[in-house]
Amino acid sequence: MSLTNEVYFPIAQLWSLGALDLIVRSNLPTPSLTASVGAAIRRVDPQIPIDDSCTLDALVDGSVSSRRFTLQLLGAFTASALVGIRMLGSLLYGVEPTDPVTFVSMIAVLLAVAFVSGLIPAIRASRTDSASALRSAT
Repeated sequence: MSLTNEVYFPIAQLWSLGALDLIVRSNLPTPSLTASVGAAIRRVDPQIPIDDSCTLDALVDGSVSSRRFTLQLLGAFTASALVGIRMLGSLLYGVEPTDPVTFVSMIAVLLAVAFVSGLIPAIRASRTDSASALRSAT
């Protein structure tokens, strides 16, 4: 048995239903599976829009390309930061514009702030009794 990182909610409990993903595991070819699932959904409610279908491989490819985009964005941000540092170099006193210690220190400070800002809500959530929170949500 394999475990996945998925959370399932009854549709009635969702307060904002922007989109709904249906994950189906089957040995059928994708086109016939898509047609069968679409027909089953339309039997339940013909008004439900069915926008797109894709295989797990396509989802993985999409996440890989999104990671590539993130790395490219990080590279562009670093390059623009270096250009900005060069422009502000005349305002710096006692520090070179591309001082590696300062550069790495600023990255460490920003990562620490991001970590702490995520840690505080996580600690609060871990102190909450999840059973009572679920009961009060219904």
